[in-house]
Amino acid sequence: MTGPADERAVRATIDGIEYPLTCVSMGNPHAIAFVESDGDLRQLAEARGSAVENHRAFPQRTNAEFARVLDPHRIDLVVWERGCGITLACGTGACATAVAACLEGRCQPGDPITVVLPGGELAIEVATDLSRVWMVGPADHVFDGSIEL
Repeated sequence: MTGPADERAVRATIDGIEYPLTCVSMGNPHAIAFVESDGDLRQLAEARGSAVENHRAFPQRTNAEFARVLDPHRIDLVVWERGCGITLACGTGACATAVAACLEGRCQPGDPITVVLPGGELAIEVATDLSRVWMVGPADHVFDGSIEL
């Protein structure tokens, strides 16, 4: 992300983006928008995800998360993954969203947080000092393939 490297981007207003963003790195970039309205998160992600992903504030593009905190222990989430679009689930996106929720005071570090994605639920815990994030959830085998070289 552009801007001072030693500053956090929490509820940052970014020119041309409708929602304030909290930006988090999980080894890959994430820009999280917390939505207060009852609108459909998937529709919002489909309408706005590409604009966030490709915004000039993110020279290498970013994943865009559209989240609604239902209570301090539960978050609905739809992820627009850079280069892919809408995904059913994104572990780093769920972790980044939980961290962003803690940074914004919507959730508490150290408390369990369930992140609900279109593909299922993930259990996330952010360390009280924000130094680590733990994720537990199911994994399903969805594809086998082969290619001739």
